[in-house]
Amino acid sequence: MSYGLVICSECKYEVHQGSNRVWFHCDGMTPICPGATASYPKDADEIQGRWCGADDLDNEFKKPAKTKGKR
Repeated sequence: MSYGLVICSECKYEVHQGSNRVWFHCDGMTPICPGATASYPKDADEIQGRWCGADDLDNEFKKPAKTKGKR
């Protein structure tokens, strides 16, 4: 399992690694993009889509405040 919040190197959505060691997107539970790797984001602005931050064990990234009309 991973330690720390990671994103898909292609689409920049948060990804998680399942118990079978296969990476999947947090938002939608779809497999990681073909040819992509799981990488660490430089800052929260790099993360696309919805993200749960469950693996952000060091609380390094702060989710943006929810704004009306946003996803």
